[in-house]
Amino acid sequence: MDSQDNNPAKQARAGRPQLSPSMRSGSFLSEHQQYRSPVPSDTPDHFGIDTVVEDLRGTRLSPLKSFSPFSGVPGKDDPPRIVEGLSYDFSHPNCAPQRGTTSQRIIATLMYKTKSSRAPSPPRQTSSSASDIPANFAPTTKLDEFPLEPPPAVESESLDNIYGSYISPMCITSFLHLMSIFPLPHGVTETTSSHRCLDDQEHPLVVELTLSPAPAPDYLSLNDLRKHELIYRFEREWNVDVVLQTDTLWRRHPRLVVFDMDSTLITQEVIDLLAATITDPPDLAAKVADITHRAMLGELEFDAAFRERVALLKNLPATIFEQLRPVLDVTKGVPQLLKAFKKLGIKTAVLSGGFLPLTSWLAKELATRAA
Repeated sequence: MDSQDNNPAKQARAGRPQLSPSMRSGSFLSEHQQYRSPVPSDTPDHFGIDTVVEDLRGTRLSPLKSFSPFSGVPGKDDPPRIVEGLSYDFSHPNCAPQRGTTSQRIIATLMYKTKSSRAPSPPRQTSSSASDIPANFAPTTKLDEFPLEPPPAVESESLDNIYGSYISPMCITSFLHLMSIFPLPHGVTETTSSHRCLDDQEHPLVVELTLSPAPAPDYLSLNDLRKHELIYRFEREWNVDVVLQTDTLWRRHPRLVVFDMDSTLITQEVIDLLAATITDPPDLAAKVADITHRAMLGELEFDAAFRERVALLKNLPATIFEQLRPVLDVTKGVPQLLKAFKKLGIKTAVLSGGFLPLTSWLAKELATRAA
């Protein structure tokens, strides 16, 4: 008997905890899990996964809060919080102006010009002289023959050849930097800008920039800004045209579009075509073309130049305009543009300082409203 009681294996089995009938429940998990000590009675509010699994009758859950559906407006009970993503805050720099105020925004449209429209750069002058002094520094030793103007400088390569033949991000950045040079209205310290590509996102040829606010109007008006030298240099450097407009309702929703005729709706100048039909004197066409060129450069006033050219065309028959109708070359894309304007409900007209017989005929052919 003593040897059986002193058996170590039997003593180990006797010390192993056993599940008593009071610890058993109807739960499968409770009957087959390892024994754990009961929860102390002085912590009735404590419950965890063990309590839920073993015995849920002795626990006390907190009462449910009153539930009200979320109205979508953050408040004291429902403060705004970020679940995931970024925080979005409303800002209104490019929205419609407040009531009683006017918009200070300016719209800049950048239009890339094709390579064919750019005048070629003059060839670089080289000298075969072995002298140390360049040829353009000393063109002559005679004072009477010394030129009054310096030799023409070679135009630098346009930047679109470097950054791409389209409105590149560097082009937009350069324009924004240019506009930041002009002073802002009084009391304004920050500027905002946005852009949208009007034809292609990857390689746009037309980009519309919204700048807010515009430069101070008391310092630089919009008309002066359009003729500013920096704008002209930017157009030459990037091979683009810049159109500046104030952001008004009529800009976004036009109701009337007026076109010039010569070199706009058609590719020629009517007065040059008239001069080309006259053979006596033989140099009449060259004289008229020279006057037209000087007027384009601003050397002659429009009225004076027009009267001078018309005086050279004296005694022409009235039937000459009918002969010129088949010769007129309508600019590519003009008929499609006018049809698009008509579908949008926009009226079109032709306003020209040329000759009314041809202007009226072309306006009728292009289905414009008036001429």
